[in-house]
Amino acid sequence: LTFDLPEKFIFSVFIIEPRKNLIGLLSAYNNLSDEIKQEYKLVIAGFKGWENKEIMQIIEKNKDFITYLGYISDEELAAVYNKASCFVYPSFYEGFGLPPLEAMACGTPVVCSNVSSLPEVGGEAVVYCDPYSVEDIKNKIQLVLLDEGLQKELSLKGLEQAKKFTWEKSAQEHIKIFNELLET
Repeated sequence: LTFDLPEKFIFSVFIIEPRKNLIGLLSAYNNLSDEIKQEYKLVIAGFKGWENKEIMQIIEKNKDFITYLGYISDEELAAVYNKASCFVYPSFYEGFGLPPLEAMACGTPVVCSNVSSLPEVGGEAVVYCDPYSVEDIKNKIQLVLLDEGLQKELSLKGLEQAKKFTWEKSAQEHIKIFNELLET
């Protein structure tokens, strides 16, 4: 990797735009105790989407605790997932939710929104938060960071859950649907 990562960190990857609820994540992180923030920095990756000025100002103002990597390659992304203590994804809306699935496939404990397609993707392998509640996001992050047993459980469950979503299985499901449609 070409960037220097803290030993322990919370990771999130987004297109930097409002629907991803990065302001909610930044607020939740800011509300964590100073002890937790000293131990766990926040690392964010992703390219800048629309309406990101306020978000970038918050990141810049808190650069002692928050690292913004910008867009990173798939290879770098996998390496960051694997080093992260926890992955957090409090998005307001997702069509599918690939980042939590990628994090689970790397064995990283995940906290994500309880909305949209995310519960289907995460199953019982993630800790869910209300994306509209900064306090709930903060509490769920804290829950995972302070419980090593839960981290191990989420890591193992996440690896199993991620196996349910492969390109091959996706193609087989589509073929099955097409065949059913042809029979009617």
